[in-house]
Amino acid sequence: MGPDRGRTSLKDRDKQSVDDLREKLREWMVRVKDPAPGAFDHRHEPEMQKRFL
Repeated sequence: MGPDRGRTSLKDRDKQSVDDLREKLREWMVRVKDPAPGAFDHRHEPEMQKRFL
């Protein structure tokens, strides 16, 4: 196994962990009636963030 293969696997595993945590956070936001799930869903869109604030 070359050095890049190990790094790629770690990145993929980390990405999955982050995705899982984001999903849990979103579910919690809905459950507690947080006002920001829309902003969370569009966190990479500056215009949507401005609308929320």
